[in-house]
Amino acid sequence: TGETDEGWTINTSATDGAWQRATPLFSGTTNPANDRGDPPSDYDHVGTGKCWLTKNNLTIPASNTDVDGGSTTLISRTFPVSNGDTISFAAWCNTNINGTFSPGDGLKVDYSLDGGSTWVNLRTYSTPSNTWRLENFLIGTDVPTSATMKFRFIATDTPAVGNVVECAMDAFAVRRLVCEPATPCPADFNQDGGVDGADVEAFFLAWQVGDSSADVNQDGGVDGSDLEGFFIPWQNGGC
Repeated sequence: TGETDEGWTINTSATDGAWQRATPLFSGTTNPANDRGDPPSDYDHVGTGKCWLTKNNLTIPASNTDVDGGSTTLISRTFPVSNGDTISFAAWCNTNINGTFSPGDGLKVDYSLDGGSTWVNLRTYSTPSNTWRLENFLIGTDVPTSATMKFRFIATDTPAVGNVVECAMDAFAVRRLVCEPATPCPADFNQDGGVDGADVEAFFLAWQVGDSSADVNQDGGVDGSDLEGFFIPWQNGGC
């Protein structure tokens, strides 16, 4: 989320509207006719409601909060990503009421596999929208794996035309699905994939000497309740 700054950096060639982390100040809530395409709130509504956005100003009647005269770039820290990881974020890219984008205006999202030396385009938002757009990408399928991956968000207003370009980003996350090992079946005590007499022999040998492996009910002791915990599933042929 935008609640904390997790090592992002900002490079700006634009004359105004650089990226910043803040709670959106939406001019439309005060004067709808003066709407400049700002997001009404962050995407995930966590904590103080902060996100990354291009400028954050509420000055009536001007409300000049957009990118002007060039680009502003928000760059992530380095992430190691592997097959099966996911990258997700919510993007905002809008203009004023009845406004349009000129060629080159909008928001670009790029990734780098080499720590920022070279970049590959991931998404380009060249059409205004007054909604957050949620994106999800699977590492190994949508994006290659890398030990030094970075992401950047480039909001651009082409200087020659000077349209209203409002951008924001929130809920950026790199996730890894971890599968917990299955709980062993106490009836298959020797874990050979079958439930038979060999499990009885292995269980009793451990139980008689008080080995912790015979604590099948996980209560911290090896006693008669473990006999029940072993034999009931064993008699039923498994767990």
